Amino acid sequence: LADTASCLHKRKELESIELHIKAKVNEKGHLFKSIHAKEIETALKTELNISIEEKMIHLDSPLKEVGSFKVPITAGNLKGSFTVTIESI
Repeated sequence: LADTASCLHKRKELESIELHIKAKVNEKGHLFKSIHAKEIETALKTELNISIEEKMIHLDSPLKEVGSFKVPITAGNLKGSFTVTIESI
């Protein structure tokens, strides 16, 4: 039961993460370079000092436009998501 409570606490912490990534975009708001799990992993580490391995980040497809996106993550039995917001430079 303590393990379940710990897991729920970690999930709430995870879901409170808001990562902001700045990228170059065209006039329609589309990125010149897509954002992949590797870029998200790097940004989490450099911007928020959070270590999450690339393989734990599950994108259906790379992020290609500005906006906010829920990004699913799986770490062992911990499943949840956090928000990535892509902003134009």
